[in-house]
Amino acid sequence: LFGPPPSGMFRIWTNSTEGVSVTGVRGRYNERGDFLITTISPAPESSGATPSPLYFPHIVEGGGYTTQIIIFGDTPGLGTSGKVRYFSQSGAPLTVPLN
Repeated sequence: LFGPPPSGMFRIWTNSTEGVSVTGVRGRYNERGDFLITTISPAPESSGATPSPLYFPHIVEGGGYTTQIIIFGDTPGLGTSGKVRYFSQSGAPLTVPLN
């Protein structure tokens, strides 16, 4: 519970005909002593490319809050690419500083 976070991969296999939902939660204290918590999304092992856009409906920037988006591939050793576009609430393109 209070040691270093586990490393590696956690796999779940099922042959259920019903839907299965999994959510990972990670929390830690940063160097300023702030408690940070986030969810960790599961990734199918052989999902392939996503043919249609995926939408994340909420980002925050400023006031002490940030949003981090990570693009990753599910095949070890292969490169990954993707496009991230930001839009304001009105649908206009939004400029977001990248770090």
